[in-house]
Amino acid sequence: MRVWARFTAVEIARKRLVQMAVAGAVLYGGLLWWVLGQVSFQTGPVGIVNGTALAQASALGIAFFINYGLIALFAAFATAGALSADRDLLALVVRPVSRRAMVWGRFYGYGGATVLYATLVYGVVILAIGVRFGLPATALELMAGWGFFALEGLAMAALALLGSLWLSPMANGIAVLGLYFLVFLAGSIGQLAHIASSLFGASNAAAFAYTSAVANLVLPTDAAYRWALFEAMGSIRTTIPLALLGPIGAGSVTSPLIAVYGVLYVAGVVWLAERGWRRHDLH
Repeated sequence: MRVWARFTAVEIARKRLVQMAVAGAVLYGGLLWWVLGQVSFQTGPVGIVNGTALAQASALGIAFFINYGLIALFAAFATAGALSADRDLLALVVRPVSRRAMVWGRFYGYGGATVLYATLVYGVVILAIGVRFGLPATALELMAGWGFFALEGLAMAALALLGSLWLSPMANGIAVLGLYFLVFLAGSIGQLAHIASSLFGASNAAAFAYTSAVANLVLPTDAAYRWALFEAMGSIRTTIPLALLGPIGAGSVTSPLIAVYGVLYVAGVVWLAERGWRRHDLH
């Protein structure tokens, strides 16, 4: 398994995925730094909220939403051809290699690259916002936010690994991202329903919340994103209106047990990929 993980790491380096990830994160951080530098805010009240809190919430919401999409794109297309490319390698391998070693080795390699990318883009966002506006969250809350973004990337990588058993890399990437978008759409509708219920007493919020919960059971990426934003907002969660960020916000989050479910989800999906790869085993 470790041999196959190292082989995957070499392949990732050959494709220059890490280099492109670092370059992209640096460019993204520079652009974000420039954009935030153009924003002016007041430290006093702006309407019913403090200007600093408003700037922090807006910057976190927009930047985290961009992170959410960037991590999903990287995980989906980096892992999309992970196993489909191995069919040709099987005939060239001299020593028998178990399906477990191949599948988990691939996941460790691509999953590790995805976590590295998630760490890079998360780091540049926290650095840029922290220097420009200050951070409302504690170090522990920021670490929790990073963990949820890493979980999002691992869930996407695991699903793309499973899809690579049957689909071409392009078709697999599109299919995984399509499911990701549907789950995000369900989560956004759930957020809007929660806001409507809080502001206007709408009675159908429970049905939309149920739809969002089911979608997160299919793919827990949206729940991970909402929790990452919720944790990073720290003290300003109680000082700004929950409706401020609209459908991309975290006015309503799932149970914190979604973190446990996410880990089990990743392990289960990779296990399914291992089972599906059985007919390609050399034993």
